[in-house]
Amino acid sequence: RDNTVLDRTTTMLAIVPATAPREAPPARAEALLSKGRSLFTSGDIAGARLILERAVEVGSAPAALALGETFDPAALAARGVRGMTPDVRQARTWYERARTLGVAEADERLRRLPQQ
Repeated sequence: RDNTVLDRTTTMLAIVPATAPREAPPARAEALLSKGRSLFTSGDIAGARLILERAVEVGSAPAALALGETFDPAALAARGVRGMTPDVRQARTWYERARTLGVAEADERLRRLPQQ
């Protein structure tokens, strides 16, 4: 130690923990889910997917199931959707996420998906 100003100062570091993503209030998640379902019903599959992904991000488990439907060949066919290619892999991914989040109906949806 040479007793210089630098030597006499104390450097303090603050370690701030990263914060977890904030969950939206339940009303916001429900509003997103409702909007996503409405878009899907009206045939705006791409729009529905965007909104439903956001709903899942803010904590909506049912939105993961609904998002799976937007990729599910049976769900798309039941709604007479044309021009959108079903994606069984994506449907499976979202149904599995819904199951992980506690949506009981996801198991049945997974069983109904074609095997690839």
